[in-house]
Amino acid sequence: MATRQANSIRAATPRRHIIERPRLTRLLDESEAPIIVLVAPAGYGKTTLARQWLADKPHVWHSATPASADVAALAARVADAASAITESDQSSLDELLHVSRDPEQEVEVLADFVSQCFSTAPRDAWLAIDDYHLLMESPAAEAFVAALPLEAPVKLLITTRRRPTWATARRIMYREIYEIDRNELAMDAEEAGKVLHQPSGASAPGLVALADGWPAVIGMASLTSYSVAPKHTLSDALYDFFAEELFNTVVPETRDLLCRLAVLPTIKRAACLDLFEEGALDQLATAEQLGLLNRAGPEWQMHPLLRKFLLRKFEEHDPEGLRVTAMAAFEHAMAEHGWDDAFSVSTNFGMAQLLDGLIREALGDLLSVGRLPTLRKWIDAASGSPGPSTAARIAEAEVAFRDGDHARAEALASAAIEELSDTDTLRARGFFRVAQAAYFNERYETALSNFENCVQVSQDLDLQREARWAAFIAALDSHHPETTEYLEEFARVRRPTVDDSVRMANAHLVLGIRRDGVTQALEAHAGAIHVVSRASDPMIRTAFWNTYGWALALNGRYSEARRAAASELEEARTYRLSFVEPHAKLLAALAAIGSRDLSEGQALIEEVLGLARQKGDAFLVVNGSAVFARLHLARGSREEAANALADETWKSNRTAVGAEYLGMRALVFASLGRTNDAQSTMAALPKRALHAEAQAFAELADIVLATNAKRDAVEVAEGPLGRIRALGLFDPFVVACRACPRLVELAIRGGEIEFVTEALTRSRDFDLGRQYGLQMHRVPSSGTSQLSAREEEVLDLVASGRTNAEVARLLFISPVTVKAHLRHIYEKLGVRNRVEAATHLKRN
Repeated sequence: MATRQANSIRAATPRRHIIERPRLTRLLDESEAPIIVLVAPAGYGKTTLARQWLADKPHVWHSATPASADVAALAARVADAASAITESDQSSLDELLHVSRDPEQEVEVLADFVSQCFSTAPRDAWLAIDDYHLLMESPAAEAFVAALPLEAPVKLLITTRRRPTWATARRIMYREIYEIDRNELAMDAEEAGKVLHQPSGASAPGLVALADGWPAVIGMASLTSYSVAPKHTLSDALYDFFAEELFNTVVPETRDLLCRLAVLPTIKRAACLDLFEEGALDQLATAEQLGLLNRAGPEWQMHPLLRKFLLRKFEEHDPEGLRVTAMAAFEHAMAEHGWDDAFSVSTNFGMAQLLDGLIREALGDLLSVGRLPTLRKWIDAASGSPGPSTAARIAEAEVAFRDGDHARAEALASAAIEELSDTDTLRARGFFRVAQAAYFNERYETALSNFENCVQVSQDLDLQREARWAAFIAALDSHHPETTEYLEEFARVRRPTVDDSVRMANAHLVLGIRRDGVTQALEAHAGAIHVVSRASDPMIRTAFWNTYGWALALNGRYSEARRAAASELEEARTYRLSFVEPHAKLLAALAAIGSRDLSEGQALIEEVLGLARQKGDAFLVVNGSAVFARLHLARGSREEAANALADETWKSNRTAVGAEYLGMRALVFASLGRTNDAQSTMAALPKRALHAEAQAFAELADIVLATNAKRDAVEVAEGPLGRIRALGLFDPFVVACRACPRLVELAIRGGEIEFVTEALTRSRDFDLGRQYGLQMHRVPSSGTSQLSAREEEVLDLVASGRTNAEVARLLFISPVTVKAHLRHIYEKLGVRNRVEAATHLKRN
């Protein structure tokens, strides 16, 4: 495949214009460095030399543009280029860019993903980046390129007018990087003579010296009938002299086309057919034969010095024609969604008034792939234009929101809405941004009203759906009495896709956790686990696994909850969703503690809390503290549990989280006999925000207080325990029994013997159950009853084809531990290897 690409490049370049430079290709051949940098000003033949040398080598080529300074665009284009020599699929990168909060902060992640696109490349493959200097304004883009050779099995060739910042003198000295600079790229007399078709340049007196070996000047001179130039001419003027001579030798139609082509940022066949009259392709072929254009795949390339010369001629002789051509080029780029070309034309030719329309059209596309640096550049350009740009204001609000500055995002979007007419389609996006910013600032009523405004004014069905879904989430978190109605509104406009199907399952699971009943919700939406992997958005997938896992854990199905946490963590690691990982580990900790794997639970929860406090994440601190308290209760240390719940962070967080935290706190205080503390904590519970879990903890605390006061606790417990059982909240009951074992006796006396037995079996609190006379049997439901719960998990994953390393990662244990578990499994099942063990599992 690489050879085919190389041959197409050679065939498309007219032979008479190839400047063969064996001196330089020999230097490149002799270099063993994995990185080569050709660095010199324009016109030193860097691109030509790179193409010639790579022609018989497997390689991919990226021609940098100003847009390459946006690391998201750079990563996507390099990944796309990789497909020329590999069978790579960049869909994972596309998904990553879609969910990335800020690609500039995830350079290493992007480099890792792009390196995977080169995983099947030949060992001697090269990645060439032409005009590297165009991306050097971005430290993130430079860091991305610097990381690629470390991650990808590919060598790097750079052509640039400035040395990359990472190409240090030390690395060059130690031969990690081989550099060819301006002095080496300059032509000597012999090379110039060959180009000018004269031995040693003898018939071109003074030209080589005057040009100082500048290949662009010497090459241009070779295309004219002149080999003599005015003495003492400066290099730029010298180039123009020969360009002028050549320019005047071509027919007027070709001259006109060349000037108009110079306006186009990229010269593509489709653009030429659309913008220019019949015969333009013939004129292009003529220009190519003359050496004024070079073919590079589906595009033609024009030397930057020639482009500069032609644009100056165009401006001098036909300024109106230049303006008309630039406008036509802009409109063509807009029609083709060539947003970067459209921006280049509008700014290069003084048409800043067009930026508002460009931002309007391109905003959604750029945001969907995380191109925030590009948006910032466009916003700055629009801000400097004569007229105001409300589109730029909306774009600035979008960038501020992604930067985490929700107050500024809301203010900017609100101001833009005021300036937009009632019929302006951009108002819908403005309302959506105001609503989301208000939601993150916990101003729920403002959020809900603006989501509704968005729906009312939007003609975009996708935006309407997103607003309906976001409104449901806001209603859910604010405990709005019409939360179900908001979900029904989304259900009416949802698409018949896996994404929306998984979203609906997620929503019903959340409602089940909070008020409708966990058991029923899990039963109703069990089928979602078979389709969640087909959802296109990793955020939807991870959100589902987290909600599903919490529902399982609250239902006392701890082993299944751990598998859900493992799936969530695997997705988070695959797509480098670093902010998701601690939530997956928190769920895993909850499930481990619930099933009495306390050492594993402790390691996980300490990791989560350490990270949460380091980042100041109040949500994780509050939830993590509640799980940490569960750990202490499982170990019988109620005082330590109270200490774990001493953090006041909950006050600054959402009331939903605070309610569950306070419910747990009240239970712990009650178990310690601290009646006043327990009662005051329960009094502080926000009644509107009292979710089923928080309500369960509060009622269990009240039962414990009744026991302490020697009241008829059985009568007090009867109603609450029935509700807890009906809702399927096994975990709060288990936690309460660990805090106050007497609850086991009360529940038995209250007629809940089956519920108590099932709860303590799921939590593996066998000794606690037997203490109160329960018949506790360690009998799993599968045909592998002699295995422990952990061994069953290991066997289940091994039977599904997982390697030991994968099993270790998914279950948060070491590969050595996996091997030990497998050895015990083989012994207990009487099998010899993992294949026989998997067969045994399927048979039973």
